[in-house]
Amino acid sequence: MLNSLARRLFLGRGNATAPIVNVVRMEGIIASSRGARGPQARRIISLERVEKWLKRAFMPGMSTFRPSAVAVIITSPGGSAAQSELIHQRIRSLAKQTGTPVITFAEDVAASGGYWLMCAGDEMASTATSLVGSIGVITSGFGLHKVLEKYEIERRVFTAGKYKDQLDPFRKVPHF
Repeated sequence: MLNSLARRLFLGRGNATAPIVNVVRMEGIIASSRGARGPQARRIISLERVEKWLKRAFMPGMSTFRPSAVAVIITSPGGSAAQSELIHQRIRSLAKQTGTPVITFAEDVAASGGYWLMCAGDEMASTATSLVGSIGVITSGFGLHKVLEKYEIERRVFTAGKYKDQLDPFRKVPHF
């Protein structure tokens, strides 16, 4: 569906002189691919894995024509913040270097780092049922501050900032 959307947006209705739109597909978890092996390794999105495809998409290939746009189709729940940023920077760098606009599409899911990859586009699109957005981070722990009170245990913590010990399980959760 998204490939046909890209064709309609950029290619018109079968015009032989229509612009060229190169497509790069990124599917999987965003992570470093160093040392990754086996079938699951193919489902990892990393700068190392996608850089050659990005370069090919932005640069003229066998013909002398540069693409009119690059479409990046993303299906990813996210993953490594570092790899997400590296890929995002590479897409923007190639777009700036070549003057080629980037259109990103969320196919099934573009969450967290996948959403950050989408933000590398000059324009973004998704289906009505795609899950798109920055879902944030979850953390959990135990509140043991009452145990300290009950047994009259004094805890001493020194930090370099006011909020550096927010996840300390022996501290009462502050209300902001």
